[in-house]
Amino acid sequence: MSDDNNNNNKNNDEGFIKQEMHKTQKVGTLSSNGFIAPTIAKPNKATWFMSHPSYELELTLCDGKVGENGTNRTYLVQGEDEATQDKLIEGLDKVYQANCGLTCSSGGHHSIWPMKVGNEDNVHIAYSTARNAFEASKKDFIKLWWNGNDVGYEWKHPVSAEIYAKKIPVWPQEQTWLDILGKGFKTQTISNLEHPVYLTAIGKH
Repeated sequence: MSDDNNNNNKNNDEGFIKQEMHKTQKVGTLSSNGFIAPTIAKPNKATWFMSHPSYELELTLCDGKVGENGTNRTYLVQGEDEATQDKLIEGLDKVYQANCGLTCSSGGHHSIWPMKVGNEDNVHIAYSTARNAFEASKKDFIKLWWNGNDVGYEWKHPVSAEIYAKKIPVWPQEQTWLDILGKGFKTQTISNLEHPVYLTAIGKH
């Protein structure tokens, strides 16, 4: 095997996401050029963005930090086995299911947008309006902002459709959605009971 093939295998994170630890949905291959390693973040209110029209996956996430003064980040909760997963979910703060979609800003920056999944019997307006905005962003650039608990998320479209028609994202072609998720969460995953975020949550850090 050539050195190039060895390097490609080392750089492929498709197997990083363990679907058995999360609710599974269909995944597949994106359409476009190059390789990306996206950040994990909801689009901010100053950003025009679009979302990929068909790629999303529900994962178990948590918001956490290391120590009292640490930076709050979004982590993938993916235990080494089911017993560890159960303990992580029990001990971590702010664990939730999130539907993760891929976004691209008008400047070409890719992000994984985690959208919390609510209770089907009582869906919070934040969850339902985020989902509606996500669907709108699959067809056109939008700008998103929060407008309080009575309204939820709102969004708008660019005034100049012609300008933004030239900025339609070119999605990665030779990279699977699972590989993109793996690269995005690779340094933000809690997989064992020694992780500093878990130890902080249970009072051992």
